[in-house]
Amino acid sequence: ALPISLEVPSTAKLTPGGLRGGFAVMAYRSGRSIQDIMWTMRLRSQVTLESYLQETASLNALVDMSAPARKALCAASKVFPLLPAACS
Repeated sequence: ALPISLEVPSTAKLTPGGLRGGFAVMAYRSGRSIQDIMWTMRLRSQVTLESYLQETASLNALVDMSAPARKALCAASKVFPLLPAACS
């Protein structure tokens, strides 16, 4: 069997956890039920799914912000390193 390539560049610095969060948000936004998403992702706890959705939602919110707001958050992240990848 040939390996499957997602063709995501290494410069994106995505981890499997990041991809799982992205799937969770996509599935949720497309109207899939929480139970269906959990079954597909093989999650035992709804709390785990909630953390995926919250992490990805916060990154989406960053993208939707104005340039001055992103700049201010990125400056703050240097003091409190919460979003270093989103600011590079």
